[in-house]
Amino acid sequence: MILRIKADRVTAAENSRLRVLADQRREEERFIAAEKQRQKEEERRKRDLLKAEALSWNQACQIRSYVAHLLEANNGESNPWLLWASNEADKIDPTLERLASFKNID
Repeated sequence: MILRIKADRVTAAENSRLRVLADQRREEERFIAAEKQRQKEEERRKRDLLKAEALSWNQACQIRSYVAHLLEANNGESNPWLLWASNEADKIDPTLERLASFKNID
């Protein structure tokens, strides 16, 4: 009977240890799944930003091309509106900001 009690205690202790291990494994799996989801969302955010920057750059290029066309059509004479339009293109263009971000990457 004493051996049976000892065996029951060992079995209970082993079951408890196995439950703790199973809980730890489930927690690790949840952590890994959450990290994968976070990485997926970060990639989506970066891709969306890339697309937005490309669209902004394209708009800036179109404006600059249009300003150059108008300048040529105006015999090379600038005016306040052309200067304003050129400055607006510079504000839209994400190139300088992106290049500056390269210097902050170590």
